[in-house]
Amino acid sequence: MSAITQSQLLQTITTILTSSNTPRFHALNAYIPHLTESLLISIFSSKSLNSQPTTLLSFFQWSQTHTPSLTQSPALLLTLVPSLLRHNKFSDVKSLLVSFIASDRQNKLHQALLHPDHTLPRPSRALLDTSIGAYIESGKPHLAVQIFNKMKRHQFRPNLLTCNTLLNALVRFPSTHTISMSQGIFKDMIKLGVSPNVNTFNILMRGYCFENKFKDAFELLSKMSEFNCLPDNVSYNTLLDALCKKGQLTEARNLLMPNRNTYNVLVCGYCKLGWLKEAAKIIELMTQNNLLPDIWTYNMLISGFCKEGRIEEAFRLRDEMERLKLLPDVITYNTLINGCFDIGNSTEAFKLIDEMNEKGLKQNEVTHNILVKWFCKEGNMDEACDTVQKMEESGTSPDCVTYNTLINGFCKAGKIDEAFRMMGEMNRKGLKMDTFTSILFYVCCVSKISLMRHISCLTVRVGEVILSMRSVLEH
Repeated sequence: MSAITQSQLLQTITTILTSSNTPRFHALNAYIPHLTESLLISIFSSKSLNSQPTTLLSFFQWSQTHTPSLTQSPALLLTLVPSLLRHNKFSDVKSLLVSFIASDRQNKLHQALLHPDHTLPRPSRALLDTSIGAYIESGKPHLAVQIFNKMKRHQFRPNLLTCNTLLNALVRFPSTHTISMSQGIFKDMIKLGVSPNVNTFNILMRGYCFENKFKDAFELLSKMSEFNCLPDNVSYNTLLDALCKKGQLTEARNLLMPNRNTYNVLVCGYCKLGWLKEAAKIIELMTQNNLLPDIWTYNMLISGFCKEGRIEEAFRLRDEMERLKLLPDVITYNTLINGCFDIGNSTEAFKLIDEMNEKGLKQNEVTHNILVKWFCKEGNMDEACDTVQKMEESGTSPDCVTYNTLINGFCKAGKIDEAFRMMGEMNRKGLKMDTFTSILFYVCCVSKISLMRHISCLTVRVGEVILSMRSVLEH
């Protein structure tokens, strides 16, 4: 090939890349010896390719294969990504960043993001935001924090998901400064106009619990309302698990801010431990502080009594709810129905189901699964299957619990073929058997094979006896 200038190479290569929807990359092989970093940068910043992000991405991947030494500089990557981001190729950009970070032992990309060379495009808000996620995925949250700080200096508002991911990574990263760093990021994200959600608070509470700062965790629980957030099961369980593991559930009373959310934490904790008297005392304490228990409080306490088999007391609580104008919901009814079935009082359980229907409360997947479990326990597999059919007709899809219960029931009833059919349905829907059901299914299958072998051996022996008798009779 005769001498060729860089501008001619640029024109030729961009023409090849833009000549069709599927560029002829093999036509570029002749130009490999002439490729330089500056030429590749010119190609990636070419106006004719700016509107073709897929082609640019494919060409970058081709360059990595054919000129790996040239793609080890962050300059090439940082020239490519602006075009990809303009076309919302966020996942592709993140994958490229993660791949680069994996081999970037000297953190050259990180330096280029924080202190870009004047010849390169200035990192945009989108690039910095995506880079935070890439460094977290690469197990380098402290480098992600530095990029977050740059966003703060430039008044770039990060995405809520990015903030939550960063907080979560820091909380799980072993460091003496983890919590103070998380607190700083939480304050900064609010200053930048990011509204935290319940996940943000749950992550921070988990961090406080890791460091046994339960008072701070409870204060966060109370602070949620300032941002129009409500605690969820994760919020309560995060606190409960930590308190129970440290054996500080009773001591937590002294840390409580007197509000409904914090009292609910204790009610839930005592119920899980089976300390129902203590749970009832907390409800009395709530009333003394002019904080009426809510439906969540009552549902937890009803669940506690049902688990202890104290159904009459659970029903009394349900009646007390109604007197307080708190309408029992589907969780209340499911808990009572399951409790009645557990003590063998199916008559009362079915009355509750009728009551649900009369009140216009729609049965959910938990209600149907409770019924399926009861029918399987009674060996009434036809009714169990009818329940599943009604479940589907009502617009509720059977889940893993439904199928595991049915397979369990069919195995115990000796109907291995039906269990196989259920397992096939599970696989088609992408659902998996749980460990207990898998073991039971295996045992049933082995038992059936063993039985079939016995029958086969018996058939052979019977055949041998008949042949012997014939032989005797003929002689």
